[in-house]
Amino acid sequence: MSRVLAWLEWLLNAMGAALVAVILVAVCIQVVMRYVFDNATLWSDPVASASLAWLTFIAMTAAVRSDSNMSVRFTWNWLGDRGKRVAETVSLVSAAGFAIALAVSAWQLMQATDTALVEGLPFNMTWAQMYSITLVSAAFIAVFVIEGLLRIWAGDRR
Repeated sequence: MSRVLAWLEWLLNAMGAALVAVILVAVCIQVVMRYVFDNATLWSDPVASASLAWLTFIAMTAAVRSDSNMSVRFTWNWLGDRGKRVAETVSLVSAAGFAIALAVSAWQLMQATDTALVEGLPFNMTWAQMYSITLVSAAFIAVFVIEGLLRIWAGDRR
């Protein structure tokens, strides 16, 4: 199972890199079209904004698995082995609480926007589809938290 989750983490990182490229291309096209050809595009701003939102959630989710989120660990040197486990557990349980709150709010937001279309895109997409990344991110965070808790309490230190 750990290999599958490692592959999923790699996939999330690859998707994040692809989204950075999408943002870069969309913004460059917008600048060139606006300032060189004096003919701004309608689609590039929504694409860049949506990609940035998706990038934020994808990168956050990958960071949970790789334990790359911001944390203050200088105090961990003062803790014993059991104290470190407790601190890591509290951190992961907090992340689980965040994932639950994120899932609930995402579900409510998706219900409220299930028919509203995103304007400016060259294809039809609802805001609920745009916000779906929050629900997917919350689910992956929950899976990664469970894996982390199992790893910590089984004694497997990365």
